[in-house]
Amino acid sequence: MPQRFRLLPQSRLLAPVAPFVAFWEMVSPDYALAASVFFADISLSCFAVALSFGGCAVAVVMARSKTQRRIQEIYEYAVEGIFQTTPEGRFISANRAMARILGYDTPGQLVREVNDIGHQIYAHPQDREKLLRLLRQDGRVQGLEVAQRRRDGLMIWTQVNARLVTDRSGHPLRIEGFVSDITRRKISEAELRKQRLYDPLTDLANRDLLTDRISRAIERTRRRDNYYFSVLFVDIDRLKVLNDSHGHAFGDAVLKASALRLKSCVRELDTVARFGSDEFVVLLEEIDTPREAARVLKRIHAEMRIPIKVDLQTVQITVSSGVVLNTAPYTSPEDLLRNADIAMHRAKDQGPDRFKVFTPRLHEEAVLMMSLETDMDRALAEGEFYIVFQPIVGMSSDTLMGFEVLARWRHPVRGEILPSEFIPVAEDTGRIDTLGLWVLTEACSIMADWRADHPQALDLILSVNISSRQFAKRNIVKDIRNVLDKTGFPADRLRLELTESAIMHDAPTAVRRMKALRVLGVTIAVDDFGTGYSSMSYLQQLPLDNLKIDLGFVQKLEQSPENREIVRAIISLAGGLGLNVVAEGVESEAQKKVLSELGCQMYQGYLFAKPMKIAQAKALMQDGTRQADED
Repeated sequence: MPQRFRLLPQSRLLAPVAPFVAFWEMVSPDYALAASVFFADISLSCFAVALSFGGCAVAVVMARSKTQRRIQEIYEYAVEGIFQTTPEGRFISANRAMARILGYDTPGQLVREVNDIGHQIYAHPQDREKLLRLLRQDGRVQGLEVAQRRRDGLMIWTQVNARLVTDRSGHPLRIEGFVSDITRRKISEAELRKQRLYDPLTDLANRDLLTDRISRAIERTRRRDNYYFSVLFVDIDRLKVLNDSHGHAFGDAVLKASALRLKSCVRELDTVARFGSDEFVVLLEEIDTPREAARVLKRIHAEMRIPIKVDLQTVQITVSSGVVLNTAPYTSPEDLLRNADIAMHRAKDQGPDRFKVFTPRLHEEAVLMMSLETDMDRALAEGEFYIVFQPIVGMSSDTLMGFEVLARWRHPVRGEILPSEFIPVAEDTGRIDTLGLWVLTEACSIMADWRADHPQALDLILSVNISSRQFAKRNIVKDIRNVLDKTGFPADRLRLELTESAIMHDAPTAVRRMKALRVLGVTIAVDDFGTGYSSMSYLQQLPLDNLKIDLGFVQKLEQSPENREIVRAIISLAGGLGLNVVAEGVESEAQKKVLSELGCQMYQGYLFAKPMKIAQAKALMQDGTRQADED
């Protein structure tokens, strides 16, 4: 073999070409030499190339090691939890974040201690089953939100992204992915949802959530023949009085206590909602019969009567309520709530602590009331209202002492509308301010004219009712002074009749206004005394001149000894305070006789005369004659 070839006998690069060199050596020594030189050159070139590739390989290995270290660092210090698990539910590996999220000190502790992920980690094992089902179906899961349980038992919310790794035959090998702790986000979402759907004061459902649940109940009624539900509308009586007398914080405490009591009267599946400032709605679901709702309503009334203790003070409240029992015909929650509200207001009109079952007739009456609201503006503008005079006479001699003026409405279509129909509408809508001021002005003007022409009218008293809403107006004293100045009617001949509720609604303010009226010279009477909730001892603090005994007591004088004793007590109290007493609603001689024996000074009622039109009242004032009523 040529010397040049033999110089590189250890070269592994030349080994493959050695047979070729030996072949040419046998054929021709020169060719062999040339071949050996040729292949030697090639060998040296290949060696150089090999050295070059070797350097690249080293560089690749070094780069790969560096990348692996960086990947390991990302894995260890990632915010998200990274994991690998077996399909059966054991951890293969986990990073520090995964251990931290689940409350473990190290990934190793997590891997060692958890051998059943579905029951140890998942708050609801069915969520783990859902994850596995989706992985088998799609091979991956993205954004699955599940509740998980930490090592210390605290429940957290996580978002899981995972994929299923399989072998070439599709057999599951492992599950790998990452987990984010979204507990704060879920808490924020829950708080926002609570703010949107729950009342912040009582934690009860609000109007939106209630409406949604009633809608669902209506849908269930359509699908199921044996499904019954009911809606109860509950209003706290006189809550505004508590707010005014004790402050709104006290009233809020009463609302909270009332909410708890309402919830105690129903089941978990029922809904108690705060509908307005002092209004609650109860949705009773899955009841056996509509009668069950009435039983729940009675239980609510009994529970609410129990005294409530707030800030070392004890108060007793009552509620007025309405209930819709037959909910099957309804298709919208708004109609249901409207009718329950109608029934509640009708109950409230009858006095505190009452409830009423809705009937179609109540809706008809409500529609009629709404039409009255619309017609009242026109009636005020076009003079459909007029006044009548109810004589007030002395008990001993039937001497005319004065008149109580009353409003009447002659409707162009419906004819005469009773005050019991239009006065509540005027009160609710605020039109009582305009109507009451018109009545006062009209009556003062008429009697001022009588005084100018007839001496008999000089000593007569004019009694005018002032509603609670009117009396609550800040400028009521100014309005009355303006009417007196405009009409020329003397203030000392005007007697304003206030109900107990108008006075006790805001007693300190009422006393100030009553004293201001007394400065004008106006006298004041308490109307319907004995039907309100004021203490009789409180009367001595009020600037009063007269008490009017409610007709309810008068009409039962002959049948009820208890009523007779109440009337005796009222008259005795008034005498001790230097007040005159007027009995209203006297219809029989027997009633008059009892009242006279008890010391009542004046009366009014059908026994003497019905309310009179202006001409009749004028004739009675002039010569004591009573003309026939002319229509």
